[in-house]
Amino acid sequence: MFAFAFNIQQIKAEPKAWTVDDDGPADFHKIQDAINSPLVVDGDTILVRAGTYREIPNLNVWKSLTIEGEDPSVTIIDGSLSPTYVVIWIYKKDIALTVSISGFTIQNGASGIALINSSDSTISKNNVIGMLYDGISIVEGSNNTILENNVSDADHGIIVTGSNNSVIQNHVKNQKSIGICVTISAKNVKNTILSNNITNNAYGLSIGGWNNTVFNNTIASNNVDGMVLHEASHNKIEGNTIASNNRYGIRLDWSSGNAFYHNNFINNSIQVWGVDSISIWDNGYPSGGNYWSDYTDVDLYCGPDQDVKGSDGIWDHPYVIDENNQDNYPLVKPYVLGNLSVSIYTDKTIYHAGDPMRLRLYVSNPDSVKYLCFAVWLKLPNCSKYPYMHKHSVLLPIGLNYANPSFQTIALPSLPKGTYTWHAAFLERTIHKIIVEDTAEWQFN
Repeated sequence: MFAFAFNIQQIKAEPKAWTVDDDGPADFHKIQDAINSPLVVDGDTILVRAGTYREIPNLNVWKSLTIEGEDPSVTIIDGSLSPTYVVIWIYKKDIALTVSISGFTIQNGASGIALINSSDSTISKNNVIGMLYDGISIVEGSNNTILENNVSDADHGIIVTGSNNSVIQNHVKNQKSIGICVTISAKNVKNTILSNNITNNAYGLSIGGWNNTVFNNTIASNNVDGMVLHEASHNKIEGNTIASNNRYGIRLDWSSGNAFYHNNFINNSIQVWGVDSISIWDNGYPSGGNYWSDYTDVDLYCGPDQDVKGSDGIWDHPYVIDENNQDNYPLVKPYVLGNLSVSIYTDKTIYHAGDPMRLRLYVSNPDSVKYLCFAVWLKLPNCSKYPYMHKHSVLLPIGLNYANPSFQTIALPSLPKGTYTWHAAFLERTIHKIIVEDTAEWQFN
């Protein structure tokens, strides 16, 4: 692949961007008119300028488009003229749309955004407020991302039903019923609920299904229960803080076979309550279990059986939840998520035409599952940047230690003499801000 880096390649036509302004010069004055226009085709972008847009009876997105508001504070889609309808309805019969919606305040409807049978869509950086029923709902579809939205003052904040491989990461508060509700029946369906701030709802997070990963969420000050698992199994609950004024931190209803570890249970009236539910409450030794604010023991011993002299940050005796559930390795202090690292190396520092170059890549992710963009690119001697060799979203599991001394092998063509630099980085998935990066410099003579 590298051998073609310096060849002239055919450039595909870029998708077109269209403007919408409700009272100023633009391509269109209503968002729906832009969507419906035969000039606007799949892959295009609709840029919506500041204004209040009332689409009757709702905004119906039936093409694969990117729709971007100028700013949520000034770009409003208001459903008050049809308050019993979904404000933004994303659906086309028999076709899985790929849609991006960002930068809006969406208000005054039955539901805010309904994403039906969609794939690879992104709903991000919106304010969704004041809905009668749901803020955002995903029904069926796969690989969708609901990211950095502020969802408040509805009956349910976010509902995910029958979705596969979707990622949910938002601020959800003040829901009359449930903050985030994930219901899936199929055993092979997986979703990731990560880094949500779920506060001041009746119930924080409800899971009814299999194989979901719930990590690094803050679930606090909900009026009834922090997290509810109902007839749910094989879910992984890790790295969450479940705290303050919840009746039950976690309630388990007929839900066995789930794994809970590296969570912080702080000042809930009852930390865990369950019926007919048996789960795993630690990740073994020395990884440990959970932090329980209502538990104090001694830490005089270490080892899998806690029988070797010396402290290890794990209480010496298990935390007993009930007759069928206990944390064998309760943590002395609240769990703190660790740091991600990436390293890239070349096997030599000086190369010539025809030499094989072997790239080595190492990644360590010690303490928390992360969902990021991974990229590798090359900086050329003239300071320009060769297009990405790799650029894609990755889910990094907890405890990852990836070591690949043959990550990529490249037969070098004849290149201009000078200094080249490989970059390997993990970036935020939406704004592509670099989180961690490493470089490998080499010479071509």
